[in-house]
Amino acid sequence: MINLRYHIVSIVAVFLALGIGLALGSTFVDSILVNELKDQVDEFEIEQQDALELRDTAIAQREETMLALATLESNAETAKKLHATELENLERTLIQENESLSEEAQKLAGENRDILEGVQRLMPVNRLMGTSWVVMAPIGIKRNVLNEVRELLMRSEGQYLGTFWVRPEMKINIENGEIALESLFPANVSPVDMRSLLVAQLAEEIFSADLDGPARGNNGEDFIAELIEAGALRYDRYQGSSTSEETAALANRVLIVTDGLHNDLFDEFFVPLIEEITKRGGVGVGAVAQLDATNQQSDHAVDRIRNDSSLSIAWATFDSVDALLGREGLLVGLDSLPDVGHFGELPSAESRFPR
Repeated sequence: MINLRYHIVSIVAVFLALGIGLALGSTFVDSILVNELKDQVDEFEIEQQDALELRDTAIAQREETMLALATLESNAETAKKLHATELENLERTLIQENESLSEEAQKLAGENRDILEGVQRLMPVNRLMGTSWVVMAPIGIKRNVLNEVRELLMRSEGQYLGTFWVRPEMKINIENGEIALESLFPANVSPVDMRSLLVAQLAEEIFSADLDGPARGNNGEDFIAELIEAGALRYDRYQGSSTSEETAALANRVLIVTDGLHNDLFDEFFVPLIEEITKRGGVGVGAVAQLDATNQQSDHAVDRIRNDSSLSIAWATFDSVDALLGREGLLVGLDSLPDVGHFGELPSAESRFPR
């Protein structure tokens, strides 16, 4: 039989074992947990340190970027001011150069004008004595240039009679049948015959004393007066010496002045008139002068005369007479008539000036 003492000892042993087990278990578990928690804390501190370093790096990069932007803005502003200064200096230089060039051009123009006037003054008196000039030009050309041409005629002792201003109504377009002067001709006259009658009558009335050939006009009526009344011609006797009725008895020279804006009128009226005067014996009695002729243009009125085998030996031509030197060449060339030549700046010209 088990006694009480044995039971007490057994119970005490159980509790003692239990206490020792709990103590040992608690110590082991606490050590592992503590180590694990410490590792987690260390890892968190490392991550926090990395985050702080990333933040510091981002802040440093932002500051560098802002500094770079500020530097770029400063450089851009400096470059803008420098560019503005350079542009202002360039504009000032260009203005000065333009003013200098303008002064030189004016000086050169004055010198050329003085040369031309000197040549005109030094030309022998009576250079164009015995010639009586009528000028024909389309309405719309430069009046100031035509005035210079008229001055040349008068300064050289040529008798300037007056100017016939030719209006677009003088065109008789055969292909299109455009007839603005139909009422001045007999009924049932074709455009071809109408243009023939028009130029024949004008040639007869302008040069009646100097040209040969039968009269094919309007039964002796004053055809020029009819054209003036119809608005196709306008007679300008400013600085001239005769009326339109007197030109037929006085004129022995004709000068046609045109430009590149009136090629249609030149083709459809002036060329037929030139051909008619030439057929009636008008060789060396006329000249064609063209304004604003440049080498860049391909269509020139003077080239129509220069490229025609019969007209090129009967009519003198001059281009670029809106320039001072061009009018100087015109003056010398008109003095050379009835010897015919072709002068100016175009490739079709024989030379710049008559020799």
